[in-house]
Amino acid sequence: MKLIDRYLLSTFGTALALVAATFTTLFLVMDMSSKLARFLALRNIDTWRFFVQYYLVRLPLFFYQILPAVTIFAAMFTLMRMQKTNELLPLMTSGISLRRVSAVFVAGALACAAAMAALDEFALPPLMSAVGETDELLLSDKTARNVVAWRAETYLLAGAYNRRTRQIEDVKVSRLRPNGKPEWDLTAKRGSWDENQERWILFEGHREPYDEEGHPRIRMIEGKRPERVVEPLPAEGFVLGSDLHPEDFQKKTFSLSGRFYRMNELLELIREYPQVASFRMQFHAKLTTPLGALVLLFLGLPWVAGSHSGSYSRGVGLCLLLTVAYYAAHFTFLQSGIRGDSMNPVVAAWLPTLAFGTLGLVGFLRMRS
Repeated sequence: MKLIDRYLLSTFGTALALVAATFTTLFLVMDMSSKLARFLALRNIDTWRFFVQYYLVRLPLFFYQILPAVTIFAAMFTLMRMQKTNELLPLMTSGISLRRVSAVFVAGALACAAAMAALDEFALPPLMSAVGETDELLLSDKTARNVVAWRAETYLLAGAYNRRTRQIEDVKVSRLRPNGKPEWDLTAKRGSWDENQERWILFEGHREPYDEEGHPRIRMIEGKRPERVVEPLPAEGFVLGSDLHPEDFQKKTFSLSGRFYRMNELLELIREYPQVASFRMQFHAKLTTPLGALVLLFLGLPWVAGSHSGSYSRGVGLCLLLTVAYYAAHFTFLQSGIRGDSMNPVVAAWLPTLAFGTLGLVGFLRMRS
């Protein structure tokens, strides 16, 4: 390794550590401020011990969420320092291009992507149970978003779940036959837990049945085009014949970017529930999300690599806007893919990465050398 590479790596590594620590601290402070009253309201529990446990099990998740942004901000502050100490211009005049200087940043982004992949595969899946348990204690009266539960051949996804009233909204249910073929899909606006029957009752929706081969049932109407059979739910509610229990939601709650599974677990779930979009979405998101570190680096670096202070300030502002745009697109498409209503999960997982990544790579390759 050349001397200049060691120097750049040392400077960039320091900036990476400081930015990661700063982002993590901000993340924790913001989260604590929104939940402090709930911590103080806890009874019959060691509040301080629970507080430490609550955030300790979430630290890997925080790192996973912030690492893409950490990379570009660390590169930005490294270039800022080199410009302030008049080190960047001599490098360029000696024949070392900005792309050559950026090779260290690219290596750092690759390391961050590898760290995210390792967290996703090895660290986060075992922590999901502890995350769910601590959430259940702290947020027992708060509505949960995007929750799933399944038992045997029944899979249920709810857009909202009220733990206190045991009511669900924006519900999708899939039922499989013993041979793995879909038996029917159901959509309902709301549902509630019936203590007497120990069953979920679903309202305001419809059910679409499938034949023994897993194909939609078709109704033939004379003089009209064939149409799929759609059965409205009864006004008194549809009783979901399944052992699904409210406790299953706590065990299988989605996090911000979906519940974390190991790769082999996702492949098994996709094989067992081929019609469930969220599992396919999470499989592809497992591949695309770590690439965010490279995408943001390529996207933002050309804007912050200017040598003039005026253009640099403008570049930092554009970098921030592009970063926010990427995160907004990523999570919006992620939620669309999990629901599987309006977008194919493969498209939802890959489109933001490919679109922003292509834009960033073109800008990086055209960056002034």
